[in-house]
Amino acid sequence: MSTFGGAPQLIVAQVEEATAQSLHQKVRELEDQVPEIKDYIDTSNFVLSVSALLQNKLPNQRGFFSLNLRQMVSDWGKLINGTKELVSLLEEEKIYDYERLPTETVLAPLSAIFAIMPDEPDIKGKLRAIKNTYGERFSQKDMIVPFLPVYFKIIGQLKDLLMVKEKKKKYRFLMKNNIHFPIRNY
Repeated sequence: MSTFGGAPQLIVAQVEEATAQSLHQKVRELEDQVPEIKDYIDTSNFVLSVSALLQNKLPNQRGFFSLNLRQMVSDWGKLINGTKELVSLLEEEKIYDYERLPTETVLAPLSAIFAIMPDEPDIKGKLRAIKNTYGERFSQKDMIVPFLPVYFKIIGQLKDLLMVKEKKKKYRFLMKNNIHFPIRNY
């Protein structure tokens, strides 16, 4: 069960005021659709952290208070899908609960990455390869290197992958339609 305490309780009230939706109800919706997430982390802080990262903010109180609350609610489907992918990844890695989890630091960033990742096997495969590059850091209980710089590097690499894919798509369209642009010499 999720509990919002302290400063996040103010955010709960602000969400209800701004969107006429209950954040407690939204969290229960997440817990109903992905019940396994409760085995790993307190879902109330988790949803705030993922929402902050989806809006390019740090997952801390300052980031929480600067959230666009309407955007947070409209991104809820992404948050649920990202959480499903996260739980799937954890189960693939044979991590079934908090006791086996090396650190919870990576959960919100990984969920945010999965939330924005397109549902395409080649992109998912490349993302998993990127994740394996940083795999040593994921598995250390006493992480010396903070994970947020790694998160932002992964996001950058994911955006690069998506841009390359989009450029290839545009190039194929231009070639198919016999559209050519003059080459500029600078």
